[in-house]
Amino acid sequence: MIPTNIGWTKDGRNPMGRGVAWQAARTYTDLPLWYGALCAQHKAALPVCSHNPYKLILFPTKPLNPRNPAMSWQGPATLDLVRKSRVELVQLLPNLIKGGRVLIPAVGCGEGDLDPKVVVPELLELMEYHPEIQVVLDAETAMAAGLATVTPLDQACGS
Repeated sequence: MIPTNIGWTKDGRNPMGRGVAWQAARTYTDLPLWYGALCAQHKAALPVCSHNPYKLILFPTKPLNPRNPAMSWQGPATLDLVRKSRVELVQLLPNLIKGGRVLIPAVGCGEGDLDPKVVVPELLELMEYHPEIQVVLDAETAMAAGLATVTPLDQACGS
């Protein structure tokens, strides 16, 4: 899962400028243009969506900057948008995965500046009702959220 902003540049690309989104854009070079087109089409109503060729789920956490969409990536994540995206993810799960898993980072807590103590418990709650979801946290975020244990990323990915 890729936490994203809702924005686009003049050339139609989503500015995946930080964090997991930046890493995804470097790996999947067509992703920013594809996602930017969706952002421009749906604007603030952009839903959680999947990019099937790469089996990625794009999860909006940073809202649209309506005055300057290209700068949306520099704004903070909002808890309201994370919660909206969480609901949409649950609604899409049956269509997104067939016997697989969804790995969720602490969306909005890194470059989005949200408090892990608020976000992480809400993400962990998803795991109670959806066993195909696995929340994966780095040790620093787990400690910030007040968790004693965490699933290391290499274990979660099956390495």
